[in-house]
Amino acid sequence: MLSLLKQEFKTVSGYKATKIIIPLLALYVIIIGIASDATHILMPLQFVQTLGGAGNVISMIMFIAASIWFGANENRSLITKSLEHHSKSQVFIARIFGLALLYIYLLLTALVSTFIVHKLLMRSVHVDSASVEKIMATVVGSILFCLYTSLIIILISNLFKNKWSSISGSIAIMYLFYLVCAILMFLLYFYRFLRFSPFNFLMIQEVFTNPVTHMMTRTYLPGMIKGTITYSIIIFLIDWFVFKVRKFNR
Repeated sequence: MLSLLKQEFKTVSGYKATKIIIPLLALYVIIIGIASDATHILMPLQFVQTLGGAGNVISMIMFIAASIWFGANENRSLITKSLEHHSKSQVFIARIFGLALLYIYLLLTALVSTFIVHKLLMRSVHVDSASVEKIMATVVGSILFCLYTSLIIILISNLFKNKWSSISGSIAIMYLFYLVCAILMFLLYFYRFLRFSPFNFLMIQEVFTNPVTHMMTRTYLPGMIKGTITYSIIIFLIDWFVFKVRKFNR
């Protein structure tokens, strides 16, 4: 198992796409920081509290990564090779570890880039305890959102065979889910039980960054956290079961 985790670490760390994405994300945060300082597209304090608005970019990168981690033929061949010496459960956990490692890289890049921009351009912005709490809320909300959506996309990606169909199909279905979520928000005014729907918890990140969102989801933050974690565990088990029964050419 340890050898699998080391292999995933080397794969993610040495992957060409990782070496391109990380600098681009840092550049994005820096550009937004410079623009915020010059034109106030984001207020300086808001820039710091939201990590330069990197949350949506990180989410999209994770959408794409999750869609090909298990779905693309290229990665399936790597899985098949790993199955020659390891069990399916071990390979599945290792692949999840690799995906989580990519997210950690992205999050740390956003944090460090925001800190650098703050120190160089926004020294007048005082980061007090309230700001730190909002930064932590942004981070925790991003973690829960990416965990939940990545597990959903892993499940969806089983429907596709090649990389591009997996990416486009998975993202299209996710946005369809968002449409369902928007419709449910309207129906929640009449049918309160719909707040337990898995679609409602797609709003977990917004509930963290904008507390007023609970008026749309009809669920307060503690309930959103519990629901997101519960559904994440359920979908994780479904992903694991699908992976276990799936046939790979050895």
